[in-house]
Amino acid sequence: MSQAIVVIQSLEQLKQEVKKAMDEQGVHADLNHLDVSRLNELDSVFVDFPQFNGDISKWDVSNVEGGKEADDPPTQRGCIPEGRRAKQVRPFSPNT
Repeated sequence: MSQAIVVIQSLEQLKQEVKKAMDEQGVHADLNHLDVSRLNELDSVFVDFPQFNGDISKWDVSNVEGGKEADDPPTQRGCIPEGRRAKQVRPFSPNT
């Protein structure tokens, strides 16, 4: 069964939705129904959920900018769990 897309407006809302999904689906929760494309930072989203090992492969993180710890890998900042990567969606360019 496909879940309705939830457009995330804030980091706090994202954390609430991650918690809700994990409560319902466990550590392997599929979070691809969360549209995070409007967020420009994801720092520490998964700090409270270190056991998360679900699917975020369809997240559009093209608007995410470096945070205060931008030199650290995203997994160390808690923004993307170890072993998981959201894809970088790049705008279409006819010259590439």
